[in-house]
Amino acid sequence: MAESPLLVVLRVEGSLVADLVGLLESESRGVLAESKWLGLELSGVTNIDSTGLRMLRKLTRDRVTLINCPLSIQAALGKSQAG
Repeated sequence: MAESPLLVVLRVEGSLVADLVGLLESESRGVLAESKWLGLELSGVTNIDSTGLRMLRKLTRDRVTLINCPLSIQAALGKSQAG
């Protein structure tokens, strides 16, 4: 985790699937309670399911930005550009 006074970056690696989504969402909400912005660095994500995609959509509505988001995830999210 890297941080500055305004931004905290969490590096996400491996699978972002149903069993793990709750943990990342909980950590993200905790960071947002104490920081202005959260960046999720996603270059290490190798697998994502529909639950993970829904969580990313929800989080990006609330001061969360996606960094180095793989093209496959960008496409699944319907984004032309993410980080």
